[in-house]
Amino acid sequence: MSANEVIVVAPDAAFRHSLVFVLESGAFRVSPFAGIDEAFASTGPDGFLCAVVDEDAVDDWAYARAQFERFGRPVVLLVGSHLKFAVGPEKLVAKPLLGEALLQAVHEAATTT
Repeated sequence: MSANEVIVVAPDAAFRHSLVFVLESGAFRVSPFAGIDEAFASTGPDGFLCAVVDEDAVDDWAYARAQFERFGRPVVLLVGSHLKFAVGPEKLVAKPLLGEALLQAVHEAATTT
């Protein structure tokens, strides 16, 4: 784990791989996961800049707020045309996304930590 590491959570393998590619091209180290429970349970916030979470990885929106708060680092939430629930202060990035928008969101998250 390093100070420039980002957790990526996306259930779709192809999408997850493309997110990893974009972030690695921006000089970030990435720990990819298919599920949010697995990602947040297997990692502590120390050393991570943030988590990039696809909205499709969130199983229970009523529980999402608590999950994100327990993670303890900024969350960049990738959303479609509308969010199922307003979760909180997460940085939202619209899908389909351009790589630059994702990199900018992660850089912004890094400056808030």
